[in-house]
Amino acid sequence: MKGICSQLQEMSGSDSEKNLKFQEAFANHPSSQFLTAFNQIAKLQGSRLFLVGGCVRNAILSIPFHEVDLLLHGNLYAFLESVSTNPDITIVTLDKERNLFRLISKPQKISFDLSPCEEKSVEENLLKRELPINAVAVDLEGVLTGSFHFLDPQNGIEDLQNKIIRTLSSDRLKEDPLRILRAFRFAALLNFSVEEKTEKIIKEMAPLLHSVSIERIRDELFKILSAPESYHWLCKMDSAGILDIVFPEILPMKKMNQNPRYHKYSVWIHSLETIHHLENLLLEKDYPEKNLILSGERTQESGLKFAALFHDLGKPSTFRTDEHGEIHFYQHEAVGEQLIKSLGKRFRLSVKEIQFFSLLIRNHLRPAQLARSPKTSKAAVTRLFREIHPYQKELIFLCLADTLAKGVQADETIKYLENLLVKLEIEKKTS
Repeated sequence: MKGICSQLQEMSGSDSEKNLKFQEAFANHPSSQFLTAFNQIAKLQGSRLFLVGGCVRNAILSIPFHEVDLLLHGNLYAFLESVSTNPDITIVTLDKERNLFRLISKPQKISFDLSPCEEKSVEENLLKRELPINAVAVDLEGVLTGSFHFLDPQNGIEDLQNKIIRTLSSDRLKEDPLRILRAFRFAALLNFSVEEKTEKIIKEMAPLLHSVSIERIRDELFKILSAPESYHWLCKMDSAGILDIVFPEILPMKKMNQNPRYHKYSVWIHSLETIHHLENLLLEKDYPEKNLILSGERTQESGLKFAALFHDLGKPSTFRTDEHGEIHFYQHEAVGEQLIKSLGKRFRLSVKEIQFFSLLIRNHLRPAQLARSPKTSKAAVTRLFREIHPYQKELIFLCLADTLAKGVQADETIKYLENLLVKLEIEKKTS
């Protein structure tokens, strides 16, 4: 590792353009007037404010950011007392023990997450952070005046340039095992790779996730699912044993083979493949509803992927063989609906989300059944669309991905389902 002094990288010469873009990211940001005011308060009190974490990372990568992370080297409570006099700022306590606060601006609703630098230096604080890409800081005064340098004791800027996620040691993950999922989340959202050494550490540390609250795990998982190519990272997490820990419900799915006439894969591999095909469909097809919020910060797109991952949850408990040795899973969609309700409650998901998953899983076979019926009437399609309103498109996406993930030929069914999507779009435009 390079020495700390060499990490105070002056932005000059060939870096001048990047320097300017970085500065403009904050100068043109809606937070700029508040940052100026915060910096003035800190200066008057003999303190220093540093931009740190995600906003610095995103500004370096020229990615938009909304939240701003601030690190205060100085008297935290004196700073908060002065800020509290501003009627446009609401102060929220995030963690009283760790002295973490959120300053929320009006009316833009910009969040400034404020933490104290309790170490002797900012560099020492940065060395304790779990991922180098989030351990880069810059003096706010320097950004505002146009003369600044980066504090980067973990070589995070180099990782950003190389598009890699790594951690320095297992101690970082032991301190908070949720960081295991955060590593995958940043890799998924930034389209980075995870360093091989870090993958090995993650695999060793995975059992520590048992100690993490289900709400924190849930939030990280849904952020991973919101990435365009979450399938790749779900497979990585599965290989590391993470999904077995988070979702013990999948263990019977992994042991369950299917009828080879209709399925090439086991129930679990088919479920992962369904996610894979669904993501391809969402990229290929028009799906403007993907960013609609189901609950909290969880989007309809991530919810649809969650439903796809567990659409066959009911198969292990409905496994049957007939007199010819053929495998069947009669009523697995009804059993799956009850199981997803239990899973949703365990993950503290909202009533709306559980209803969304239940509706999709209960009905996920119906569009394909219509496709295979020789006497499908317009009334039957209308009835289906009415019963699953307003999630007709989501159900067809799920059924189409499910069909493609079987690994066996089903051209007529695929064609029928694609025609249903076209029909939906036509009805939407003419209504």
